[in-house]
Amino acid sequence: MGNREGELRNDRDFNHQFVRSKLMLLLSGLVLFALMVDKTCLNRIDVTTEFVTLVLVNLFLTWHIAKYPSYRKPTIEIYLSIVLDLYYVGVLVGHTGALKSPLILLFPLVMNGVGMWSPSLGAFLTAGLAGHLAYAAGLARHYGSLEFYLRKEFWAIGILAGAVFAQTLGIIKSIREKNIQLYRQTEDLQALADDLRAANARLAELAVTDPMTGLYNNRHFQQRLREEMTRAIRHGTPLALIMMDIDNFKHYNDTFGHPEGDELLTRLAGILRETVREGDVVCRYGGEEFAIILPQTDAQEAFLVADRVRNAVEECPFPGREQQPHGKVTLSAGIAVYPVNASTVGELIKRADEALYKAKQQDKNTVHFYYSMVEELRDKIARGEIPLLNTLQTLVTVINAKDRYTYGHSERVVRYATALAQRLGLSKHEVALIRYAALVHDIGKIEISRDILNKCGPLDPQEREIIRQHPGFGAGIISSIADLKDIVPMVLHHHERFDGAGYPGGIHDGEIPMGARILALADSYDAMRSNRPYRPAMSSDEALEEIRRCAGSQFEPNAAEMFIEVIQELEGKPKKAQRKKTAG
Repeated sequence: MGNREGELRNDRDFNHQFVRSKLMLLLSGLVLFALMVDKTCLNRIDVTTEFVTLVLVNLFLTWHIAKYPSYRKPTIEIYLSIVLDLYYVGVLVGHTGALKSPLILLFPLVMNGVGMWSPSLGAFLTAGLAGHLAYAAGLARHYGSLEFYLRKEFWAIGILAGAVFAQTLGIIKSIREKNIQLYRQTEDLQALADDLRAANARLAELAVTDPMTGLYNNRHFQQRLREEMTRAIRHGTPLALIMMDIDNFKHYNDTFGHPEGDELLTRLAGILRETVREGDVVCRYGGEEFAIILPQTDAQEAFLVADRVRNAVEECPFPGREQQPHGKVTLSAGIAVYPVNASTVGELIKRADEALYKAKQQDKNTVHFYYSMVEELRDKIARGEIPLLNTLQTLVTVINAKDRYTYGHSERVVRYATALAQRLGLSKHEVALIRYAALVHDIGKIEISRDILNKCGPLDPQEREIIRQHPGFGAGIISSIADLKDIVPMVLHHHERFDGAGYPGGIHDGEIPMGARILALADSYDAMRSNRPYRPAMSSDEALEEIRRCAGSQFEPNAAEMFIEVIQELEGKPKKAQRKKTAG
């Protein structure tokens, strides 16, 4: 295709040369004719009927060829114009001295027009014959007979004109062939350059593409998120990040094998591409975790996208879905938004991941926003209490780094315990103390081995005994901080039971501090609602039913009933009628 285009471009260039040579011929012929012809000679020319008509017709043909060029083969217009040119030269020669006219040299110029199109032997013979006839016609007009055929000058001039024509034809052919070769080489180089550009583009695409799913990889995710963060900061627009993770993916891999797991990832990637909005950036973050960057998007818009993806995955008939928990493949999602939750790229990723972990730890198949109780407290407490809050946050950060289960657990306990304390009518000071105690109630786990804290399975009796020591460890840590001395009893006794069967002191009923009773309810509810390696999370209704069942044994009855009401209000559930306690 490229070679053919080169030949056509070469023909087009020769066509332009042909038109230029025709114009030069007409102009030079007229000038020379005017210079060489005397008045007597001019009077013998029927200018109106012959010469002017000839020039005008030739000019029209020249204009036609210039405006409608043919790039393949000479057309009838080309041949007609050449014949007319030769006749025009013949007329000039006949009126300017015949065999003595220098305008005879115009014949090779005209015949070269054929050579420009087809520098071949056939073109040479055809143009030569046409030139000879035009030359003879011009001489016959001058001499009135054909006796000039017998003159040496005629044949000398004819042979010389033919030689010039042949030489020019050879030069044109050589130039033409070299031009075609050059065009071919140019086209080959252009094709090679196009191939290189395509290969480079493909390499660039591969460098940022996950080979399994076809989504952007983590490298592109990091780069694109930095770019979008810079843009959001510059224009003052929100930027949302959704982190997603397939629920129970290890179970799927263990059941069906890694090839089927890879196929599931590929199909899920297709769902993500089809479900997100135009302009959203979908990436494979790693393993079975995915990320979606949503420019100019607030939390509510991001939730709609995340929940639409979650629904699409839940409804997709993946092979083997019936073998998964609840008979379907699901995913969980966490959302964080700049500037509400984070001010840097690192913070945005970290907080979206924290929200994802909370979703995974509790219900799964759900979407969670990032939420920080510490940040909420910072906005509410007096300025003088901020250093204390910073101390508490440091303690929580330490235990979160050691025990992944407590990651988010303490903040949820703060929320539940604060709501219950307010419902019970405690003073603002008492509510604040309970809030602080809830935030650090598990701080004693710092003293316990990471292997025990993160064990994937039920604890043995010895390990359980070690875990039971964490309230005492926590009380010891907190008692060293003067400003926290009032919450030491709450932390120490938050695992006591109303019937006295708890730990570490085995105290009961009114001996248990009110703050500890509140923490026990909030801590137990969140524990039941969270996934653990050895058991799945209970539903909210199941957990509340268990609290109701244990009221009077594990929990203080009145506080338990009020806690159930608080949770139902927080989660928007209809209240159930309270059960009447029977004597005995």
